[in-house]
Amino acid sequence: MAIAPRDGESLTRILDSITDPLVVYDRDYRIVMVNRALVAIQQRNLEQLIGGHCYKVFHGRSAVCKECHIQDVFRSGEPQMREKAIRLPNGILRHFDIHAYPVRNAEGDVIQAIEHGRDISERKNLEHRIKASEEKYQTIVETAREGIFFVDDEARVTFANGRLAGMLGYSPDEIMGRSLFDLMDESSIAVVKDQLDRRRKGISDVYELNFKSREGTCLVGMISAAPLMVNDTFLGSVGIVTDITHMKQVQSELRSARDFSEKIVNNITDNLVVVDPETHRIAQVNTSFLARVGLDMEKVVGEPCYAVMLGRKTPCWEDGIHCPVRESAAIKRPAQCGADAAGPDLPARRQSRPRGIDHSHGTRRHGKAEDGGSPGLPLEGAAKDPAPAGNPL
Repeated sequence: MAIAPRDGESLTRILDSITDPLVVYDRDYRIVMVNRALVAIQQRNLEQLIGGHCYKVFHGRSAVCKECHIQDVFRSGEPQMREKAIRLPNGILRHFDIHAYPVRNAEGDVIQAIEHGRDISERKNLEHRIKASEEKYQTIVETAREGIFFVDDEARVTFANGRLAGMLGYSPDEIMGRSLFDLMDESSIAVVKDQLDRRRKGISDVYELNFKSREGTCLVGMISAAPLMVNDTFLGSVGIVTDITHMKQVQSELRSARDFSEKIVNNITDNLVVVDPETHRIAQVNTSFLARVGLDMEKVVGEPCYAVMLGRKTPCWEDGIHCPVRESAAIKRPAQCGADAAGPDLPARRQSRPRGIDHSHGTRRHGKAEDGGSPGLPLEGAAKDPAPAGNPL
């Protein structure tokens, strides 16, 4: 059926059993033989194919195609291979791997050429999708504000994005192939070795690492690291680096400022306490205050001021007792507590100087007046120096 009448039926059955399209040409580029798969793809009957020139039947041309692989077979006597995109009669564009082989006579002369095609359209589509995906993720990696790197089992850098290279003052090519240990200070080498051991066990981690730039400066990075595993085989590690150098500097400065502030506060010999006006909980005290109340810092900070100072279970104002913290928060200026501010159930208090109030953080600072009469700031424990009812100072 699928061969010229002079060929045998056995060869016809063999060729028709091949699911890929196959065609035989003579030296004049005429079609001598085709199999059933090619007839189906071309959507033509056998009579329309056999005897026609390949360039006219398949491509509608009047002469041999440029860079014709069949022509190369006849000229060189060697097999040829091409990858071609061919638009079929139904209008669909398909991709084929085409192999052409010489057929020789008894004298060794090339008298025919066999062309075998394999439809690789699905593979090409997959390759295109993979390439598009790679380009998409490459774009994400290269535009990320974080540094991204891959290292192999020996901690050698196999990939680094531009962001990481820029952080360290290198180009990506200068980092590729280098040991990760070359890019950090000595104090971090032991950390990285321990972390790589954890990656080999399939464990992901977040940790800090001190990198060393080209100029020798230190860059503190927050590393999010995960293992690269294929079929339970450890191939290396991937890390995402966030530059936290500035944050660490700010933390250090804040810590120094806090320590300095605490030194100043603790060197004040008067009692000092900071109270949150919304919760009435103590936020800060100095050592003089702790010495007066005879309590440790842990038992004072975070506790209600009325509990620590007056031994009450409820806020003073709920029982009509004047609260200078509450008043100051309401009027947005320093409040004064003296004889005129005594609650209805309390004896008259000694006149006190106004206490300094810090509104910048929503807390209030109470300082002991020089005459020792600042309400709410106990100067002595009850057993040592009993105070009048309602005035622990």
